[in-house]
Amino acid sequence: APLKFEEPKGRFRVQVKKPRDVQDVSFYNKLTPWQVQWQNIRDGESILALDEKGEIIGFALSKRKYDDDGALSGILLFQCEAHPEHQEKEAVLRTLLHEAFAFSNTEEINRTAVNLSKSNQLVHEILEKEGFIEKAEQVFMIKEMSA
Repeated sequence: APLKFEEPKGRFRVQVKKPRDVQDVSFYNKLTPWQVQWQNIRDGESILALDEKGEIIGFALSKRKYDDDGALSGILLFQCEAHPEHQEKEAVLRTLLHEAFAFSNTEEINRTAVNLSKSNQLVHEILEKEGFIEKAEQVFMIKEMSA
């Protein structure tokens, strides 16, 4: 079935940039598995949602994969976050997800969300409504090291 992520209605402007462009976003979480941090997303992109003042109110990190013939074969989503205090978080997230996943009408491509935190409940709910299924689960642990 085609994805139903709503076409953005122009309320938020979207910019596609390099992954490194999220490093200074005030709500970028540095405590994530290394596989989904901006430094490890080679040939990927950051998708920034901006409000009418040009402030960043959300971001996504993603990567498109291509087959040997250069045709799009898959899209990986690594992070998708809205500003924690924004009034329209769901609309911001849907705009970002639309830009990351639904730009192509090709249904044969694999669309995968990688290591999305369970604490990001709203993104999980949106993806489940779109038909995404959980295939694997990981535990993220932090070890405190003493000098």
